[in-house]
Amino acid sequence: MIKKSDSGHMKSSQVHPKAGESKLSINEEYSPKMEPAAVILADKKEDASFTNINLKAKPVRERLYYLDWVRAFAVHLVCLVHTMESCFEALEIKKYDHPDMTGYKNGIVKCLVQVGIPIFFYISGTASIFYKCEERGFARYMWAKVIRLILPFLLAIPFLLIPRLYFGQAFEKWTRPDDGIEENIFVYLVEILPGIVMKLSWLWFLPVLFVTSGLGYPLLAWT
Repeated sequence: MIKKSDSGHMKSSQVHPKAGESKLSINEEYSPKMEPAAVILADKKEDASFTNINLKAKPVRERLYYLDWVRAFAVHLVCLVHTMESCFEALEIKKYDHPDMTGYKNGIVKCLVQVGIPIFFYISGTASIFYKCEERGFARYMWAKVIRLILPFLLAIPFLLIPRLYFGQAFEKWTRPDDGIEENIFVYLVEILPGIVMKLSWLWFLPVLFVTSGLGYPLLAWT
């Protein structure tokens, strides 16, 4: 039994010690100072390590795996649309020669483009919710978009778009600088570059996504 002494310390009249511990005699004063120093240090270290773990721990962002499946679905739709268009142009299937076939093809393409391309904008917007606007700000946000969208766009023009337009002259009229096919690559570049903006083909997506990302930043920061 423990009683309180006049000095404020606790007195023990009867103590049942555990194995390995010293027995307190009757009326012997008990004080926290009597605890072994090793036990106190161990408790302090344990508390400190627990605090450090909590401070260093960062929330883990779980990957949205369903977006990978949505992206794969959108890619297949876009590939299907471009394949259908290219096949009809390569085979020179004209509307007036096969009105029913071209009508079905145009209907399918119009339906698919309303789904495939918007899905990519949806995926990009969903990925933006992980951006920490309070820590990074608008300038760093737009610079990251420049690196990921505008830089690939500028590199793709000379290395992908120009060769695609040049070699596509035999199959697609819109790739030609005029009604005829220009075989001289240097003459072709001089004639095609002033109006390259109107012949971006599938590259139009990157600058449009860049602009929409900038316009949508206020909403992203507000949420």
